[in-house]
Amino acid sequence: MKLGKLQRLGIVLSILWVIGATCYQAVTTSDNGLKILNNSLAFCLNVNPSKECWSEWERDREAMTDPYWKMALLNSMIPVPIVWFLVCLSIFTYRWVMRGGGKSSP
Repeated sequence: MKLGKLQRLGIVLSILWVIGATCYQAVTTSDNGLKILNNSLAFCLNVNPSKECWSEWERDREAMTDPYWKMALLNSMIPVPIVWFLVCLSIFTYRWVMRGGGKSSP
């Protein structure tokens, strides 16, 4: 089966989407985790300035800044089949309308 130019372009764009969206989401998740962790450290130091705050920060740092690649990959792959379906439906509808849309003869 030979793929047309638009189908090949769609496949390339889908692959680029999955790679880009996965990286973006993983980095954003990691950055947000670090912001939350730094805010909790600042609060802890304001309330009780001690070494305990830093030990908690060190303990939680790895868990909060882990980029969660599997979840990011899953979330970035979900829109791909939905968009493919909508594009195919749009093309089918356009072609159906241009053909005459099942008009009946009098």
